[in-house]
Amino acid sequence: MLLYSFALLIFTQFFGVFAQFFGVYSQKKTESIRLTGVGQDVFKIGVTVLDQCFPYQEDKSFGFEFQFPPSGGECKNGLTICYPSLLATQKLENEHFMDEASINSKLFNIDIDYNNYILKRCDDIVKERERSITKYKGSVWHGISIEAIRDGEGELQMILDSSLIGRSYKILTIHRQFAIHFGTKNAISTYLTVDGGEPFHFDEEEGKFERFMELTNGSALLLKDFVGFWTLGMDILPWEGHKQMELYVERSCECTLEAWFVRPTDVELTSNVFTDEKGKVRITQGPVKGYCNMSTDAVPKAISLDREQLMLVHLLTDENIEEISFHLLEEDIQTTAFVFAITKEYTYIQMKGKDTDKMEHTSLSNSSENRQIEFVFAFTNYSYGIQINGHLLDDREFFPEEWWKGDYMNRSQNFKYVLAGQFLLLHQPFVMDFTTIENNYNSPFFALPFYHSEPGVKQDSWATFHVEFFDPPENEFNISLLHDSPEHSEKVGATVMGMNVKPKHKQIDVIFWNCFKKLPGNKNSCNETETQSYESENLGKAAEFHIEVLNDRFSVIINGNQTMPLEYNSTLPVWATNFFRVEGNVRLLGRPIWKEWDVEGDEKGYLHNFSIPLKTLLNYGDQINLRTLIIGSETEFPKPFNITLLHEAAEWNEQIGDVILQLAFTFGDDSRPDKANQFICRNFIHARKKWEEMEKMPNHLNKFGQEFTMKIKANTDRFDIVIETLVTMEQIQCKYPILDNVQIPPWAIDNIRFDGDGFRVTDFNISHPSPKALITNRINYIAQIKKREIKTGNSISINLTFSTANKKHEKGEKSPLAVNLLNEGLSRHQKIGKTIIRLEFFPNGQIKDYYYTMEDKAEKRTPLCEQMAKWNSTLQDIFIQITITKESYDVKVNEKKCQTLHFNATLPPWALQYITIEFDEHQIDFSRADAQHGIKCDPKNLCQMKQDDYDNYKTYLMEKEPESHLDIY
Repeated sequence: MLLYSFALLIFTQFFGVFAQFFGVYSQKKTESIRLTGVGQDVFKIGVTVLDQCFPYQEDKSFGFEFQFPPSGGECKNGLTICYPSLLATQKLENEHFMDEASINSKLFNIDIDYNNYILKRCDDIVKERERSITKYKGSVWHGISIEAIRDGEGELQMILDSSLIGRSYKILTIHRQFAIHFGTKNAISTYLTVDGGEPFHFDEEEGKFERFMELTNGSALLLKDFVGFWTLGMDILPWEGHKQMELYVERSCECTLEAWFVRPTDVELTSNVFTDEKGKVRITQGPVKGYCNMSTDAVPKAISLDREQLMLVHLLTDENIEEISFHLLEEDIQTTAFVFAITKEYTYIQMKGKDTDKMEHTSLSNSSENRQIEFVFAFTNYSYGIQINGHLLDDREFFPEEWWKGDYMNRSQNFKYVLAGQFLLLHQPFVMDFTTIENNYNSPFFALPFYHSEPGVKQDSWATFHVEFFDPPENEFNISLLHDSPEHSEKVGATVMGMNVKPKHKQIDVIFWNCFKKLPGNKNSCNETETQSYESENLGKAAEFHIEVLNDRFSVIINGNQTMPLEYNSTLPVWATNFFRVEGNVRLLGRPIWKEWDVEGDEKGYLHNFSIPLKTLLNYGDQINLRTLIIGSETEFPKPFNITLLHEAAEWNEQIGDVILQLAFTFGDDSRPDKANQFICRNFIHARKKWEEMEKMPNHLNKFGQEFTMKIKANTDRFDIVIETLVTMEQIQCKYPILDNVQIPPWAIDNIRFDGDGFRVTDFNISHPSPKALITNRINYIAQIKKREIKTGNSISINLTFSTANKKHEKGEKSPLAVNLLNEGLSRHQKIGKTIIRLEFFPNGQIKDYYYTMEDKAEKRTPLCEQMAKWNSTLQDIFIQITITKESYDVKVNEKKCQTLHFNATLPPWALQYITIEFDEHQIDFSRADAQHGIKCDPKNLCQMKQDDYDNYKTYLMEKEPESHLDIY
């Protein structure tokens, strides 16, 4: 140790020679050794102390560097680093041992003070960790401890303790970083730097090192008389022959301070030390062995809030997190204005005077890693907004009781809040305006006209709309409930109800339509019925419209008290509503909310007497797979039940829709043929106004109760049905309906219904085959537009590779390729759906196109460029791009090789639901099929290919299936 401690002063020239000799080695760049957040707490570090003596390293030294994460943090209860001391020894002994080597000098003997709590702690650690910590003969483990907490103004105050002298050092105003330097070749004393600034010296130690050095040459002194923070490097760094140091690191659960051991040869720590290889911010806390049980006491704290302000909360969690909750209390703390809580299962919001709002698609992550979470609680003029790590909770804001008055934050600007849960606050929550230097929070914006699809609207459901009027409120606005269209149209869909609101005149007009949608032709006939007018109260600056869907009427509640019982005067049933729309001169404050009353299931939670809208239309080759259970007993026959496949209907109705296939099961007395168990296959087409039985046969299912599976496959001209039990299997064929000598295709089916109290459906899915497996009608590729969201400027790309052509194709007798843009259908058909455009590509250089008109379908031939004149047996790629404009569809073939073809659009862009491609199987080279082949849309999430997959459906009681699940971390 003597060589190390004083070589820098006495043998400077001698070590200069060593510096030249070891110069190549010393120039090797090293990385700082991270001591926290790396999954270990014992470190054995190779140290070459000569590195500190090299001339070009004058401003660098061995030491420790500490940083807080960019988001802030604290270090309550401290971070402790223990090490085998080189200066301390047992009491009254003059010989100090280090790995069987000894240093005989009273100069380096300092007494052990067992009143020092850090020394005791490190001594206990060594005894606890005998297997992983080296036992140094005659050595005592010393340590340093660092604690950093924030004062009332949010400034970090640090306290540094050392077992060498058993005292504390205070360092004021640390922003993020400080370092302990063990000395350089020109200054062997230990010193601090704060936030990368000038060396920091403690007043009480000033001159101690200088006085010691002045007296060293004159007499023999005991170092213990001069020991201080300046001797820390001498105590930690090994003497020259040892070349290794050992550290034990312990961090409290309330500490986010990170630590590194640094060397003169290290590359400088940069600002990305908290970022992993994927660029994700990584913050750790607590011990590396075991986990913290973090918990924040639920103590109310005062806070002043106003509208257009937010509260920022930044915290850290670990695997023990169970729940985080935020309570906003009015000043008297007797009234809770707002509660937010998030758990590992769900999130819920509770506001004074409102029902609890539960969201199962947002929850805490189950990850075992430390996670940081940033909450923003925003208070707008009318609502609460909650952001979690930048995501707006449920993509909406939450409106308190009587929000339209705009005074919910004015009633009391002095609040108290409670934050509770298993977490560590990285800094104290603080309040800021929405707009300072930049926008800190933006309410969601909804451009008008706004529409949203809500399939399967049922009786006893309701919708809520929140609007703010412009000043002055002179202009009108409309709320519409529609069927199969996002806006009122004479060409597609129908309007169930329209409500025209006139704030200036304090009047609301409600309009119903008599609409009929029947086969054949699928044409609409809508006539406006009488208008119902109502007087409204002064709506003020904002209003809430709450529309309840009842059995025979709508009920509209405005601002919580004015009720308008609207007499239902429409030929369309309430369940026909699957779109709602808002348009006009108002500001839509939030996404309209559509909810249903709780649906009751049986004792096991399975639904009965219910309808399910299909996720996509049935194609040839698709198969419906059902697992069902007959409920019966020895004393009571099960009731009959039906499985019904419907067109444009959720259930059978006199005015709308058709039954493409109904499978009816009846149970009776086997001894009487007219009352025996029967299976009936039938359909109902409104144009015929009667039921048609296609097949009737005995029903061999066990009437006393039985489980069975059913497969319904859409084949060329019929449904092939297989009913299978554990011991029997029956096959039935049911023909497709035929109307005016035209076969109704399977894609007419868009809903399926299960009726009857005597059975349950326990599993339901639909399988879609791959293009190669399709059996007929050449509909090989299908892409579905999502939620009618197609707009002008969107484009559709089709990329295929042809392999062969046949004689019929070369003569132009049959189209080798057809592209369809369709509404409510998968191919051009006389009865079902509307063909927006059908393009047929012929080898003789022609395109034949069909497009929809109100009167009939027209067709024409359009010449194509010469590059498409011939298809032969050689491989040939074809690339078709279709761009939607306001009034036309622009078509390009093989990009710039062909001219752009313009087809006038008689239907609005949103009418496009399906894009299909038809070709003979042998014409396509499937060996070259990859991610680039088939149908693509721009933007990418606009459409989805349907092939070789399953659509699963829920048949048991549960919350509405979320579109996606968000794990918050």
